[in-house]
Amino acid sequence: MYAQELLSSIESSHPDVIIDVLTHNTNKSQNFETFQRFEITRVPALAIIPDQFYLSHPISLIKTLFRLAKNDYDVVITQTRFFEPTWWVWLFARIIKAKSVFIGHGTGFVSHESKLVRVISRFIDKTISAWSVKRYDKVIVISSQTQQFFEKTLKVTNTTLIPGGINTQLFTGSSERENTRPLVISYIGRLIEAKGLFLLYDAVKNLLKDKSLTRDIKLNIAGSGPIYNELRSRIAKDNLQNSIKMHGHITYESVPALLKNTHIFINPSFNEGLPRNVLEASASGCIVIATDVGSTRDIIDSFGILIKPHSVEAIMNAIKKVDNDFDRFQSQGKNLKQYVVDTFDWNSISEKVYILISNQ
Repeated sequence: MYAQELLSSIESSHPDVIIDVLTHNTNKSQNFETFQRFEITRVPALAIIPDQFYLSHPISLIKTLFRLAKNDYDVVITQTRFFEPTWWVWLFARIIKAKSVFIGHGTGFVSHESKLVRVISRFIDKTISAWSVKRYDKVIVISSQTQQFFEKTLKVTNTTLIPGGINTQLFTGSSERENTRPLVISYIGRLIEAKGLFLLYDAVKNLLKDKSLTRDIKLNIAGSGPIYNELRSRIAKDNLQNSIKMHGHITYESVPALLKNTHIFINPSFNEGLPRNVLEASASGCIVIATDVGSTRDIIDSFGILIKPHSVEAIMNAIKKVDNDFDRFQSQGKNLKQYVVDTFDWNSISEKVYILISNQ
């Protein structure tokens, strides 16, 4: 979504810009497709970690790059250092005499339930990924914590900070939810272990059991990923289908409607860059509870509730705090909405990126 919205905003402001997209074919999609004004090419890929990490089929990738090289690109962009294209996009750009741009998102090493995956990813991060990122002509980072991680940990010092953004006009919010019951809590995003969703589930289950809140609560979990079935099984086992709803994958167009009917948005993640789900919830006027990881503080420091990660109790206490003083936190949510509209809208952010990558 970051790439799509950034590039769409640049195209909208600069009609002379033509953008091609090269990506992995991860779910048997079309090899070629036109989407909006983008020409999309997909190459076969091997799922090293399903839904999280893929490697391009080398022969298909090389053939595709030879074909795309004829398009005489001015700029080649990739993002997120622990994905394979980071390793070679800078070289492809040099071969075709284009400018190379890398966009960094993360603020720490990969979080994963497997220790082996964590060890290998950390090694790759500090060797080939760090080495590769230093080869790019321009390195953009989307938050202050991302910049700090790149400069202090990966020793990549040629970074430019331009925040990530969203289309804030899509998230209008609503005042109708202020006095409605029950208290609706939502999470929207990838369903992976590192997002802390098992902790969120346990926190809501405990609150439903001890009945310590002044009103009933409902939890929405929207998204897809490897822990979807496990979460659904726990809900069924604990007989909580009436209080916790798994929405599965929802279209991006459906996100504003779900947020519009949400009182509290919770992001219990263990590791973030500048989380766009927090930006979207904030732009919708939700009360936001989120772990103090990555650059989440840059978004909600003054207007939301920051909690420590890996803590069921912290999530429970934050929900209780909102329940006990709902009007005050609802007012803060309105202030947070205005702050995000003023600070993180694509209209201004995409122009900063365009100016940086177009200047020689």
